Amino acid sequence: MQESLKVPAHVWKAATEGLLEEDHSAELGKIKTPTLIIWGDQDTFTRSDQETLMAAIAGSRLVCIAAPDTRPIGRSQNASPPIWWPLSKP
Repeated sequence: MQESLKVPAHVWKAATEGLLEEDHSAELGKIKTPTLIIWGDQDTFTRSDQETLMAAIAGSRLVCIAAPDTRPIGRSQNASPPIWWPLSKP
């Protein structure tokens, strides 16, 4: 975690924006491995986005983390621990 904090925010932003430039949604149906999709209720991506992933990946499961801040970068050391609850059955 400490090493990640050394990287400037603009670098993280550029790296994650690059992930969003290509559409791989047609490939999701090829995933045959049990898949756990983790979504934080404070995440930028919406629950609907995660449900779309779950629908595209057969047998996947969606879990929500309720926390003041679920982002790994910049999370406060004093943040309360996350609370997990399943949003779908396996």
